[in-house]
Amino acid sequence: MTAPERPYKYADPRLTRAYNIVPGALAPLPATTREASWHNGWCLGQPPGITTAQWPLSNTYGHPLRHAFTLRIPEDYRVHGTAYVALSLFVDEQFLDLKSLVRAPGLTSSSGRNGMPDGDGRVEQPQLHPCSYRMLDVLGCEYVALWLTEAEFAGPLASPPSMAEHPQLQGTPEPGWRLGRSAPDWLLRSQPDMASYMDGLARPIAIEEREDPNAGKPAREWDDENQFSGYVPAFSDEGQALGLDRFHATPHHLGGTMIPVQGYPPFSPYYFEFGEEFACFNFGGGVGQVDLEQMKIDWACG
Repeated sequence: MTAPERPYKYADPRLTRAYNIVPGALAPLPATTREASWHNGWCLGQPPGITTAQWPLSNTYGHPLRHAFTLRIPEDYRVHGTAYVALSLFVDEQFLDLKSLVRAPGLTSSSGRNGMPDGDGRVEQPQLHPCSYRMLDVLGCEYVALWLTEAEFAGPLASPPSMAEHPQLQGTPEPGWRLGRSAPDWLLRSQPDMASYMDGLARPIAIEEREDPNAGKPAREWDDENQFSGYVPAFSDEGQALGLDRFHATPHHLGGTMIPVQGYPPFSPYYFEFGEEFACFNFGGGVGQVDLEQMKIDWACG
């Protein structure tokens, strides 16, 4: 008797499209009413529709996490229900060596939906967003993803909480994104867009459907695993014959052909892959992926 293969290895026939995600030039981000150029979301800037109390805080440093992007998700990738139409991703400090909060022995950050550790040595989150996911990468860096409703996505821009007077943060330097143009010269040289946070600027996003035969097919590391779904790696002989290596030129995309720098994470076909330049990430020259279904993050350096 042969046990059936696990379902995640098969293609999802409901998912037939992939999309390029294209950030535009920096522009002033309207606080409330936003014209059509902002309809698909933006990189950098501030998130929409949440309260200051819901702004995610770092479990490591206590400061507000940096808003990296807010992306309107096409209908076929809204895997957490039709009510949630956009995703905001926040990231912890990746560039400056800040002083960590004192933790109780053995205290670690938990992950998963609304994952928050218990115990002493952390700044309390005033209020959790109702659809939030706290994730950790391979180095233990924190990310928080918020799924937003249509009303939240169209809502006014949120402001991060002021933590200057918090007793646990006295003498702790602020993250680079809060420093703006007063950030260290080396940071502004490597990540000049960091200054945009203090200037009220962001990059509007365009979404373009792309012809991708791997849409709906989860990528895996080994050929025998890919045979279950029909996924074709871009730089395999078959992938090059199909011209799939062309997708190397469009690193930011929803679904379809994955172009990881190193190995393939065991993600669902409902994923977002993006380069570090998408929103001032520090992946060591590599690219990252967020699985929208499992709500996990992965990246590898170049």
